[in-house]
Amino acid sequence: MTCVVAAFIIIATAGVFYFNPDPDQKWRMIDSAAQTAAAMPQVLPNEHLGQWAKVLFAIGLFDAGLLGALCISLATSWALGEVFGWAHSLNRSVRDAPWFYVAYVLMLMSAGVVSLIASVDIQNIITIFVQVVAVTLLPAALTFLILLLNDKPLMGEHVNTRWENIANWSIALFVIIMSTAYGVSVLFPEIFGSPN
Repeated sequence: MTCVVAAFIIIATAGVFYFNPDPDQKWRMIDSAAQTAAAMPQVLPNEHLGQWAKVLFAIGLFDAGLLGALCISLATSWALGEVFGWAHSLNRSVRDAPWFYVAYVLMLMSAGVVSLIASVDIQNIITIFVQVVAVTLLPAALTFLILLLNDKPLMGEHVNTRWENIANWSIALFVIIMSTAYGVSVLFPEIFGSPN
C-alpha cells in the first residue's frame, strides 16, 4: 500500500514539474510539498480536480510520514534493544521493556520537534541526508536479507527456491541500480544534466 501511495505522489509531482503555463520557461522549480500542492489546481484541467489532487496528495504525504515515523522509530528502538540487551518488543508492557519505550517515545518526540521548529531549508537538508544514507545502506541490507533467506539451517523448509531467488535478486538489482542513480543525481546533479 505504501508503494502504491508513493507511486501516486511521484506521478502527481511529475505532472506539476512538467507543467508550466509560461512557454518561455521550460521548468518550474518546486522546493517543497506545499508548493507542489498549491500548483496542482493550475495543472489539472479544472479547479475541482485540482482540489481533489491536493487532498489526495496530502493524504499520501500524511500516510508516508506516519508510517515512516512509526517504522523507523520502532526499528531503531528494537535495534538499540538488541545492542544493549534490553527487552525490546511491543508485545511487552512498559514495565517489562522500559528502555525500549523510552527510546521509542524520545525518537517520536524529537522528530515532532524538528518538524515543528526547523525551517523548510533545514528539513530539506535532513531529508536529502536521510535519503543518501538510505541509498548507501540499502544495497548491503538487501544483499544480506537475500543471503539470510538462502541459509538452510536458519530458514529450514522456508529457504528460498530457485524462482524466488531469481525474483528477489532481480528486484534487488533493480532497486540498487535505481537508488544508486538517485543518490548520484542528488550528490552530483551535473552528471545527469540539470533542467534549463
